Amino acid sequence: QMIPSHVIVDRCDGSCHHRKQSCLPRKVIKKSFPVMFAHCTIHDKTCGKICSQVQVDEHLECGCECKIKRHHCNAKQVYRKELCSCQCKDLSEVQACYNSGRVWDPSKCMCRCPLSTLVQCSSKYVFDFTNSCKCIPEETNELEAGERIERSHESPKTVKDAIFRWEIVAIACLTLLVLCLFVALIFVSQRRDHHRAVMIRRHDDIVEGSKGHSSDELLPSLMPNSA
Repeated sequence: QMIPSHVIVDRCDGSCHHRKQSCLPRKVIKKSFPVMFAHCTIHDKTCGKICSQVQVDEHLECGCECKIKRHHCNAKQVYRKELCSCQCKDLSEVQACYNSGRVWDPSKCMCRCPLSTLVQCSSKYVFDFTNSCKCIPEETNELEAGERIERSHESPKTVKDAIFRWEIVAIACLTLLVLCLFVALIFVSQRRDHHRAVMIRRHDDIVEGSKGHSSDELLPSLMPNSA
């Protein structure tokens, strides 16, 4: 227990002409107040008193300002000072969200499950609020959450660059494959032509050899008989 439990300080409050603005402090100081704490023990049932100082914010100057600041916006949002709000950068996801049967959360720029789909999941199952809107195993949910976090850190330009690099690699691999097939086709064609030339040469040698052998056999019969 602290004594006193309340102190009086000046604080900004009220309304502004702009409905998105609020009466906020422009100048703040820390004001110290002496307090006394009552410290009681359960075993001895005795209470002691401790003196201390407590610092409280006191507003010295007020003004109409946006209650939502730039640092309140997430990575999917852009700050609009004239509206005092965070606006979603990519609105193309909104229609896709509604087409999938889910609802769009403009405060977070995320697609969420409608309240009507919320159910109590059994043990080792958790409800997937942002994807399937069903009960899924805990391990699957943790894995998908990790993948979503990794993708959220990647900018659209980074993803496009990665896809472009993969396309270049795929085209290079296909070009190399076609070149290898073309070289192999030329090699097979040359081997076939060489084999055909060898076979023709062997055939000609056999034919010439058989003709020469027949001429040698006919020579004795053509010579005149001296007897």
